Amino acid sequence: NSNADGDDGLCSPSAGGCTLREAIIAANIAGGRSQIIFAIPGIGVQTIRPLSPLPTVTARSMEIDGYTQLGARRNTVGASSDEPLNTVITIEIDGGLAGAANGLKLCGAATVRGLAIGGFPLAAILAGCDGSFNPPIRIQGNFIGTSADGITPRGNGRGILALPRSDGGAPTLADAELDIGGDVSIDRNLIAASTDAAVPAVQVIASSLSLAVRIRGNLIGTDRSGVRALGNAGPGIELRHPQRRCLIASTITDNVIAANGGDGVRILNGNLASVPPLCTPGLPQLNELLRNRIGRGADPVTSLPNAAAALRVIDIDAGAGQGIRYGDAFFNRDINLLHVADGATVVVEGAATRFPIEPNQYSGAALAVDLGADGASPND
Repeated sequence: NSNADGDDGLCSPSAGGCTLREAIIAANIAGGRSQIIFAIPGIGVQTIRPLSPLPTVTARSMEIDGYTQLGARRNTVGASSDEPLNTVITIEIDGGLAGAANGLKLCGAATVRGLAIGGFPLAAILAGCDGSFNPPIRIQGNFIGTSADGITPRGNGRGILALPRSDGGAPTLADAELDIGGDVSIDRNLIAASTDAAVPAVQVIASSLSLAVRIRGNLIGTDRSGVRALGNAGPGIELRHPQRRCLIASTITDNVIAANGGDGVRILNGNLASVPPLCTPGLPQLNELLRNRIGRGADPVTSLPNAAAALRVIDIDAGAGQGIRYGDAFFNRDINLLHVADGATVVVEGAATRFPIEPNQYSGAALAVDLGADGASPND
């Protein structure tokens, strides 16, 4: 109930109130399931300005819910709509005074929702650290890289860096270890204005094989309107699989990925040392890239091309039974809209083999698919 940043060892309404820093420390000490709710006095947006890095979240299960603050309201606009997000966020975390810090560092199972997180030199949210990760992680309904209005840029170095590990069970997309966004309107994130061109706005580096990751319904590279550019300096999404033949279960669906400073989506081999390069997956893994608007706005007429390819696949051997769906060969209802300003729309390079690119809608380039990243050739 305080937007200050002190820690006097007490998290209570008295004695100066309970700051976000104190609430995280108290929840970590408790160790079990906890929820951080907000009741900061005042009307309108309440801004929290940490003076140093916030404590790492280590509790077994923690929910940080900005929608509990007075005046906040969850989004009701679905991903298929061309209307702006109508989210009302009233808790803003400004990292301008925190030093070389991430916004929130999640090393325990956690849900983060209803926050505007901006101004941190590193990641707005770092999920996983020091080899530890206790799934699930849910990042839903936030404005990352803007102020609470969803328009004014408050760029972080990057948006989200996730290093997910297995929960020990079989990988299923119905029970994913990592969720960024969701298939319902209230879970959609806005991720924009990241400042580090060397890293993706959203980067998932799989640290084990038995994983499921979902990235759904987000605006990545626009403001809340979905049609005005507020691009991230680097690529939009990067997913690193453990090895070229060992793919985690993943779904990247219903996102707007536009106006970013590199590829829209990049899928590549992460060369994870603990997984044999020529492993044979024990179970077929479903990998989906469906209904995204890459280089297009939410409307989906507005041209907002990323600086490079809409989709780049590097050193991935899809093989048999991997369940790859990157488009829709049957009904066209799941196709991606892929738009670039020049160059190839889809680039497949390195030792990438047996990677099916289903029918999609391509525009803006003479070359739809470049096999080998060597420009137009008979091989294409």
